[in-house]
Amino acid sequence: MPNAKGSHIAPGSGGRKDRIRTVPVREKKTEIVEAEAAVFEDHQEQIRETGVLSEKKPRRRHVFGKILLILFTLFVVGGIAGLGTVLLVTHGPSEQAKTLFVRTFKDTGTLKWVPEVFMSEAEVDRLLYPISSEGTKKYTVEKEAAVTEVTFEPIPEDKPVIELVDITGSSWHGKMLIVRDPSLVRLAVPKATEEKGAWGELKQIEEFCDMYGAIGGITAGGFYLETGRPAGFIVKNGKVVVPNDSVRELSRSFVGLTEEHKLVVGYFTEQEAVESGIAEGICWWPVLIQDGIKVTGLGGGYNPRAAIGQRADGTIILVLIEGRMISSLGASFDDLADFMEEQGCINACNLDSGRSSVMVYNGEVVTKIAVGAGIQTENRAAPNAFVVMPEGWTDD
Repeated sequence: MPNAKGSHIAPGSGGRKDRIRTVPVREKKTEIVEAEAAVFEDHQEQIRETGVLSEKKPRRRHVFGKILLILFTLFVVGGIAGLGTVLLVTHGPSEQAKTLFVRTFKDTGTLKWVPEVFMSEAEVDRLLYPISSEGTKKYTVEKEAAVTEVTFEPIPEDKPVIELVDITGSSWHGKMLIVRDPSLVRLAVPKATEEKGAWGELKQIEEFCDMYGAIGGITAGGFYLETGRPAGFIVKNGKVVVPNDSVRELSRSFVGLTEEHKLVVGYFTEQEAVESGIAEGICWWPVLIQDGIKVTGLGGGYNPRAAIGQRADGTIILVLIEGRMISSLGASFDDLADFMEEQGCINACNLDSGRSSVMVYNGEVVTKIAVGAGIQTENRAAPNAFVVMPEGWTDD
């Protein structure tokens, strides 16, 4: 007779009674879930062992490799295109393009050798010095009526004594310091140069400003990169403190200020400079405007430029043109002469250009540094500078 509790005799048990426990539905579900979890874990373990999950990593490396290949290809193509462009310029039919290429690199301090890589030395010289070497100057002077004398005039009440302005040309932009009191402009040199005539010490323009207590400044004369020696002679306090860099007594392109604060430019020997009443000045080239006459045919490539000039009313302007960057290619010497003439200068001279070119005002560098043979974080130190003293300053 069946057991009231639902027990029964299992078939084939030989008549032995085994009790079969009834399992609640909830427990059955739990066992099923646990079984499924175990199966899932086994499946994941199998996947890990067979490396299926690691397929993404090789795929990422494959994508990264493609990116590198694309970048390398672009670099090679860009290099080939750049080389092709240079070869087209240096061996093409355009004399203007070849001349600009040669003069741009020859204006630099560290990349002068580039034109000779693509052109013969004779061809480079022909483009750099277009006038035959028969004693003829490489430039001409426009003979026309011009104001040749400085007549100091009172500073208008509505004009600041010192003013910093933005300037722009067809291929460049930059800054200009307008100094309406010319007595505020001085030539700054290291103390060892001023007191002992020692040369070779180079300073940042900011350092010159701090040393003299100036509020602004700009690069002045050029120098030899290897030694730091100034090019040409230097006059300070009415005497030659650094002699010419040649044994011979040479007439050099010179710019300086007299005791009466007049800017003088031209070709001088050391003796002529002192006898002309020049209080301080440096040798550099080229002269841009002399006695109201603009010099033409100066050439030069697109590079950073610096210049000093004086208007007929006595105002001195310091100009810094940025160059060697996408936003400002730079200017040629003729471009610079044109600009100084437009500003009303009756005397003007180019100053050291390239990576040395920088303008400082109120303790800050206000112009961008040119790109040279590498990446620069600061402007190149120099042996001297033209600085602007604060308003009201006197030399007494």
